Amino acid sequence: MEEQRRSRRDFLQNIIITLLSLSAVLLFARTQFYDQDFLQHFRSLTESPVSSGSSLSLPGTALTAPVRVAVTGSYGRYGSITLTTASEEFSPLGALLGEVLGSAQMYTACTQEDFLDALSHPSVYYDFLTPLPLSILGELVGAEGEDAVAARHLVVTSPGENRVLLYLWDHAQRFLCCTTVLSSQDLEAVIGGYEQGNAIFAFDAEEPYDKDASSLHPLSLFLPGAQPDLPVLCAESTVSGSDSLLSALGFNPHTKTRWTEGSGTEIIVDGDRTLRISTDGSLAYQSGGSGALSIESAGEIPTFREAVNGSGNLLKSLLPSGSGGELYLSGISCSAASTTLTFDYQYGGVPIRLSSGAPAATVTLSGRAVSSILFLPRQYVPVEETALLLPMRQALAIAAQTPGTELLIGYADYGEERVCPQWLCE
Repeated sequence: MEEQRRSRRDFLQNIIITLLSLSAVLLFARTQFYDQDFLQHFRSLTESPVSSGSSLSLPGTALTAPVRVAVTGSYGRYGSITLTTASEEFSPLGALLGEVLGSAQMYTACTQEDFLDALSHPSVYYDFLTPLPLSILGELVGAEGEDAVAARHLVVTSPGENRVLLYLWDHAQRFLCCTTVLSSQDLEAVIGGYEQGNAIFAFDAEEPYDKDASSLHPLSLFLPGAQPDLPVLCAESTVSGSDSLLSALGFNPHTKTRWTEGSGTEIIVDGDRTLRISTDGSLAYQSGGSGALSIESAGEIPTFREAVNGSGNLLKSLLPSGSGGELYLSGISCSAASTTLTFDYQYGGVPIRLSSGAPAATVTLSGRAVSSILFLPRQYVPVEETALLLPMRQALAIAAQTPGTELLIGYADYGEERVCPQWLCE
């Protein structure tokens, strides 16, 4: 009997030891999982969003641009110089251009006389202020286009015979023309939606403007009857060495390698990358080639669209939300080694020119990596004050002293708080 009790006791002890061992194993495992979760959470709180040597992928952003238009019908021309491609008023004109670019046939060379003559027929004229590849213009209006062909001025015209032609001018010496699948009725339907008679070009100006206007660039566009009421803008530089700026540029916000030069320029170094922030608010980013900051692209070499969207999105991340001025693409060029893009500001479709004559931003890409940035971040907010422009006749007389110049209305930013619209000669 005693032996049976001892055997039963040993059996129970073995069961208890086994259960305790299993409990210990489960507790240890649970502790390890907890520690790993805690460590992962801790790292997510303490590590910088983009550490040195990593890649920052930037999504694309909607591309917009300022555009001036003239719609020519039987009763004269309608014109607007305060539109962007995102404007509701531009929507039917953008849809028309999208259809034209999407159906354009082979381009052939033509002359300036051909281009200007196209404006004497029922037509719609577009000026994007700067020559852009058709691939970028196409994205602005929801169509495809070529990288190899660039244009600033475009005319969709119907010279008769129920056909619609597209004319292109790069603002230099290249004039092109092509046929489209649209009919004259398609074009007339768009033209009929605009009240005509408020706009003239320099090349067709009549008295009392003809004498001075004839010496200007022929496509200088004027609204003699009623100049636009444009607000004065309050401008300020917005850049600082904040953590958000450093993170947007792929820097470790906690880097200790930073100092201020005697001139007041702040220098921040992270690995082989350098950021210089000047006292006027401009910044200069330089990468040694690590590729720590890059844009999103399907291949090693981004397309023009990818380069524009990625660079524009990066610059936008360096501006405060709700800024009144918007950046637009003002130039793009590429070589075997790099792609360079320039951007300028516009407010309500009206360009903003810096007094230095330099673009607001220049971004250089090496493949998809951002190798350098020069940028003057500025915020433009309208104030309750309307600027008084010089009368058109006086502006024409002054501009006529420089034959061939283009006369347009834009904002001039002299680095001061107050930015006013005025006549510009370019």
